[in-house]
Amino acid sequence: MHTEIAITGIGAVTALGGSAAETFTALLAGKRGLGKLDLFESPRYRDIPVGQVRCLQNADLQVSSSRTEQLAAKACTEALLQSGHTLLADRKNPERWGVFAGTTVAGMLATENYFQAVWSGRPGDASVLRRHPSSSLSLFLSKKFNMQGWVTTLSTACSSGLNALVLGAEMIRAGQIDKALVVGADSLARIVVNGFGALLIVDAKGARPFDQDRRGLSLGEGAGAVVLEKATDISSASTRCLGFVSGWGNTCDAYHATAPEPEGRGAQAAMAKAVAKAGLALSQIDYINAHGTGTPDNDLAESRALEKLFGAQAIPLVSSTKGACGHTLGAAGAIESVICVQTLLHDQMPGTIGCQQPDGNLLLQPLLTTRGQTVHAAMNNSFGFGGNNTSVVFEKGDH
Repeated sequence: MHTEIAITGIGAVTALGGSAAETFTALLAGKRGLGKLDLFESPRYRDIPVGQVRCLQNADLQVSSSRTEQLAAKACTEALLQSGHTLLADRKNPERWGVFAGTTVAGMLATENYFQAVWSGRPGDASVLRRHPSSSLSLFLSKKFNMQGWVTTLSTACSSGLNALVLGAEMIRAGQIDKALVVGADSLARIVVNGFGALLIVDAKGARPFDQDRRGLSLGEGAGAVVLEKATDISSASTRCLGFVSGWGNTCDAYHATAPEPEGRGAQAAMAKAVAKAGLALSQIDYINAHGTGTPDNDLAESRALEKLFGAQAIPLVSSTKGACGHTLGAAGAIESVICVQTLLHDQMPGTIGCQQPDGNLLLQPLLTTRGQTVHAAMNNSFGFGGNNTSVVFEKGDH
């Protein structure tokens, strides 16, 4: 029998709140965290709403770390405290802990600020350039929390955070480590805002996933973190199993650098693999947190993938949360995993904020408002540029 991978801690920081609970409560209340960008000047896109995190306090800020690292550290601290594990450097058996981080932006914002200062004739601190590489995120966290086993950063576009979770689960199941700290984190940056703007896939009115008038995505920032460990290792009275990571699937279309494969075949295959690995029937999936970015092509392709897999009349309850806190890129899969775990804990599924009139050409009817219903199994989808498709199935902790 395969090793059961338990989730013992979750943490999040998003435009909706500074914790997993705050984010989920805001989602259930139908709140939208999109607002004006004031993290940096953006003459062309300053009026387009973004999911900017506004809860970082002075105590959270460190000159020696990037904004992405600050967001990640906040989410990881919450997850570790909930799991009952120490934050201190004298951690027992640090070599049996792994750190798995997903990101696309990493320290780009600090790099941009440095070069802007230099070009403007102001002094710049070149030491911030050490925070630029994606690898800096997992290295920063491994030092901060004294975890000396596998230390890995994944950068697979918008599926980065979910792929980090998959790799953490795989390493535990393979016996390489006993516990994993998984995080997806990204900050807003000029290259992100300008790059997606240049692709003409940003909605000036805010993302409207699956809506008939959707025009594109909303950019966001944040971090999601989970603590994974073997279920058989949970013995402390202070540690609770919040749920299980029971199945996962990954495919790569390589169809186009930025556009999804129109028929959703790779997405369909990733979902099918995840359900099969979990040992579940398709009818046992109660809820799907869709990738649901709000772009015309992406939502259509995902809808087709769901129809091909489940059948048009049997698609589970589906919603997208990106209209509430924006598309957080490499953090999205991790944040949405935290949301999925909370749907299992509370039997509450958030609506698709931003969607007012579902597109009749799509084969799914997204949840528009919060629905209370028993959730035994939830699936999270993350589909990234280049056709990087990942799906993960979570099950209730008392299954």
